[in-house]
Amino acid sequence: MVRDITPDLPISPSVSIGYELGDIRDETDHQMITVSFYSTVQDTDSYAFSYDWEFGDGGSSSEADPTHDYIIEDDHDYTVILTVEDETGPNGDGQLQR
Repeated sequence: MVRDITPDLPISPSVSIGYELGDIRDETDHQMITVSFYSTVQDTDSYAFSYDWEFGDGGSSSEADPTHDYIIEDDHDYTVILTVEDETGPNGDGQLQR
């Protein structure tokens, strides 16, 4: 009889980022826009995740589907990075540049 005593290796989550743009609004000396982000996570060995969003302007969030306010600047791209960790430890990453 052959018995497998090797534990299943943890699988890293597969992560993708989506977004929706809100309305542009005028502030005193600049314009702002609210962006709603959402994450899609696929992971066959976990159902609980922690989220670490970096919005590219110094802002961050630990929510699964956060919103973030950006100051609108001409010709300025922001790189948004999402790192998702599952309960078994491995990380998955998603990135978006706009």
